[in-house]
Amino acid sequence: DGIVVPRVYPEHSTARVLTMERLEGLHLEAFLATNPSQELRNEFARKLLHAWYRLLFSGRLLYVDMHPGNYLFMKDGRLGVIDFGMMVELDDTLWELFRKMDRPLTTGRREDRIEALKEWSWIGNDPADEDRVRLTDEFADWQWRSRYCGGEFDFSDEADFRRGVDLFLQMVRKRYSRARPCTAWIAWNSTPP
Repeated sequence: DGIVVPRVYPEHSTARVLTMERLEGLHLEAFLATNPSQELRNEFARKLLHAWYRLLFSGRLLYVDMHPGNYLFMKDGRLGVIDFGMMVELDDTLWELFRKMDRPLTTGRREDRIEALKEWSWIGNDPADEDRVRLTDEFADWQWRSRYCGGEFDFSDEADFRRGVDLFLQMVRKRYSRARPCTAWIAWNSTPP
């Protein structure tokens, strides 16, 4: 499907070191400096999502380290996916939670989102948690809006991006980032209360 994962060399790997073949390609910043067409950008975006969802739905694996440095844009149009140091295998319990999270991701309905977020982040019905629910919901709405908007989404709005970063920083400062261990943001602060 135009997605390449480097071959593993088990004879040169250990429990702490994964040795893989070297893929030739450009990281995102260098790729964008070549001024690629919007069509090519869109094609690579489709491949990014396809790779992530294939790992999730076919392998029940969460690729937590999804950032521009872990993708290579290859000259022949293929996408290289590298650095599998932060993968989470989803057991039956986590898989069921992911299924529950999928509903608000596709509907955009606030009540579905809040219910799923509360279970995901161990938030009860205590009135003292009202601010945590509000801020977690605002961040989730910002983070997931591109999925449930119902069409193309423009990620180039700098003010919108800044809003998401600011929401995230507020959550960290208030210590509202505790969630399931497979949560991509602040995964190390994930112990239940």
